[in-house]
Amino acid sequence: MTAPLTFEPIFMERMWGGRRLEFEFGKKLPPNTRIGESWEIVDRLEAQSVVANRPLKGKTLHELWTQNRHDIFGDVPETPRFPLLIKLLDAQERLSLQVHPPEKIAARLGGEPKTEFWYVAAADPGAELFLGFRKLITREQFKRALDKGTAEDCVQKIRVKAGDAMFLPGGRLHAVGGGNLLVEIQQNSDTTYRVFDWNRVDATGKARQLHVDQALQCIDFTDVGPHLIKPNGEVLIKHELFEIQKWNLDSSREIAPLGQFAIVCCLTGSLRCASVDLGPGEFLLVPASLETRQLQPRSEGTSLLRVTIPNF
Repeated sequence: MTAPLTFEPIFMERMWGGRRLEFEFGKKLPPNTRIGESWEIVDRLEAQSVVANRPLKGKTLHELWTQNRHDIFGDVPETPRFPLLIKLLDAQERLSLQVHPPEKIAARLGGEPKTEFWYVAAADPGAELFLGFRKLITREQFKRALDKGTAEDCVQKIRVKAGDAMFLPGGRLHAVGGGNLLVEIQQNSDTTYRVFDWNRVDATGKARQLHVDQALQCIDFTDVGPHLIKPNGEVLIKHELFEIQKWNLDSSREIAPLGQFAIVCCLTGSLRCASVDLGPGEFLLVPASLETRQLQPRSEGTSLLRVTIPNF
C-alpha cells in the first residue's frame, strides 16, 4: 500500500433532499435533482463503493473486504461485508418519523438491525432533530396519536447547531428536521420503518407508504428525553460497532497505529495523508498496512472525524 484510499460517492435522490452537498462540500451532483444522501463508503448488493485513486483504482469495497482484508483492515471482526455504511445527509425538508429495528426484532421482521450516529456538519438557525419521546407513553397511546395525526406532539424536539452529535440505537424513534447537513455513520443496514410523515401528501393527494405495524414492534417506548452526546475528550462515541473521535488538527498526527485501519472525514479546513488531499465533506480510508500514516493540516481550523472499528 502506497496511499490512502478514496471512493466515488453514490448520490441518492430523495424527496426531502436539496443541493447543499454541491455548494457546501463541492460535490458534483447530477443536474435537476434533489439529492438527499451521498453514500460515501458502502458495501451492499444494491450499492458498492469503488476506489477512486491508484494503486487500487476500480476495486470495489467488497473486493477489498474479501480479497485484501488483512492488508486493508487489519484485525477486525469477521462479517460477510464491511460492517459500516457512511453517508452525508442533506435534509432540505424534514424526513418522516421513523425507527430502525434492534437486533432481536429485526430477525423476526425479516429486516436488518441498525444502530447509527449523527454528526451535525451544518445547520440552519432553528434546525431541529426529533429524538425519542417528550414523556413516557404507551404503545396504545402513541397508536391513537398516529390515528389522529398528532404524533408530532409526542416526540422530543432538540435544536441543534454544527458540532452537535447524537447516538441512535435501534428502537429509537427519530427524524431529521429540515435545514440539517449530517454525517451519518451506521451499521451496514438499509431497514427503515416509517411510522408518521407529518400528514404530507403528494401532488395527487396520496400519502407516502408507512410501516406502522413493524414500527410499533420496534419502538422503545421507554426512550424519553434522550440527550445529545457529551464528548469525552476527543471521543464522541465508543460502541461495539464503531468508535468515533472528533479531532482539531493543529499539527501533524498519526491517524492510527500500524496494523489498524481508520476512516477520516474532513469537516473543516483541509488535510493531507501521504499523497492524498482532503477537503470538507471528503473521506479517505487509511489501510492497516500503509506506512505513511501522518495527517497533516493544510489550513488553519482543520477538523475531522476519525472512525475505527474497536477490537474488543
